[in-house]
Amino acid sequence: MYPYGLASKVNAHPGKREDLLQVLVEISRLVFHAEGCQSYVVSTLVAEADAVFITEYWASQEAQRSAFALPGIFELINDCQTLSIGFEQVELQPLNS
Repeated sequence: MYPYGLASKVNAHPGKREDLLQVLVEISRLVFHAEGCQSYVVSTLVAEADAVFITEYWASQEAQRSAFALPGIFELINDCQTLSIGFEQVELQPLNS
């Protein structure tokens, strides 16, 4: 197993970024204590008023995928989908920890 990272940019519906941030911070609270989670950071983008950026680092891709089994996570993901108009995501291969 190799370390795994994921970087995501989520675009909120206009005026809904604060609502989206609340949901994403709740997701971060849940997954941060999941086995294999090394870091889960939610950030705002200074130059984009409706965008949010998430970086996640995990012990493995399998560990990241197992976080979807956490109680309540799918409801929160559905909330994110309602509040957002799209997202971009790239996988990362961490070289150090």
